[in-house]
Amino acid sequence: MEHTKYKLPDGFSDLGESVKTMSMDGMDSDEGKESTHYPCLYFSGKESLKNLPKSGTAVIHFKKIMERQEETTKNGETKKTYSVELEIHGIKPMESDDSYEEKGETEKDDESAIDKGLEDAEESK
Repeated sequence: MEHTKYKLPDGFSDLGESVKTMSMDGMDSDEGKESTHYPCLYFSGKESLKNLPKSGTAVIHFKKIMERQEETTKNGETKKTYSVELEIHGIKPMESDDSYEEKGETEKDDESAIDKGLEDAEESK
């Protein structure tokens, strides 16, 4: 599955890693093509999770339960990696990506209503 790189709001750490796709049979025309891999969190069992939007912004409450920093050298090239495991205590949706579009439409409707109200007030004078 191919993933594109997401543009994140300011202050967010981008967890995406570039990977090259490989075909199992060697016949795939997409072999060697770059895509972005994102880590996943899996939740189950809570009915309240049904209300999460398809995508958006959320705040998580967590506890860091493991961290590790490694330095590896291969073919004379040194690479540092950092890993962390988080225990997720809760998630609170803040805004869905769809709500950005809804806000734009609402603002236009509000502006139209204000303009109409001002016009009506002017006509009644």
